Amino acid sequence: DAAGIAEDALARVHDEAVGRSLRFALIEALSLQNRAQELIDWTKAELTSSPEMPLVDQAFILGHACYGRTFAGDLIVSERVGRRALEIADRSGVAWVRVWSLTALSNAVKAQGRFEEAVQLSGKAVQFALDSPDDAARYRMPFFMHGMTLSDADLMEDAARAFRKAAQESEELKWAYLLPDIQMMSAELRFLIGDWEEAQPELEAGVEAAREHGNMIVVP
Repeated sequence: DAAGIAEDALARVHDEAVGRSLRFALIEALSLQNRAQELIDWTKAELTSSPEMPLVDQAFILGHACYGRTFAGDLIVSERVGRRALEIADRSGVAWVRVWSLTALSNAVKAQGRFEEAVQLSGKAVQFALDSPDDAARYRMPFFMHGMTLSDADLMEDAARAFRKAAQESEELKWAYLLPDIQMMSAELRFLIGDWEEAQPELEAGVEAAREHGNMIVVP
């Protein structure tokens, strides 16, 4: 729905003062839906049309471009874009965008099978969030992203702890839309280790939470 609202508004004559915010919202909505080619196109257009944008904004857009390339299977370019995002984020000195860039790069590296490096990158994102003086970095889901990386690296106990922390963070930050995703990944973890009796009710609770919070992408 958010993507549709942004696309409709941007297709009409509009005040450029709100155009940038609409484009950023659209890019994030496309990213959350894994709409790879559209995400690549919009991030490329934004970076091309606004080459002098602030460092934080550049890193934010490049992080989404990294995800788009990863979703599309263009993994070499994805990693290159992710490293560029992290370089710019480090120059900005802003914790939340450093967390964001680290998790995007971690995902690109993980997709190539380099799990140890991916765990190090997502773990660094968690540390930045813990050390940040405000909550902005925590809203970038570092514990959830770290949990998925740990799970893919077969570090199951560490992954379970990360998912529990992610659920706690979602409750504290009132970031409820992520809870169904956390429940899904936590249940998948239980399934993988053979704890099937616990996995089933957790999956059922995740479906209910997804419907309750309107996170319909998770339901299927």
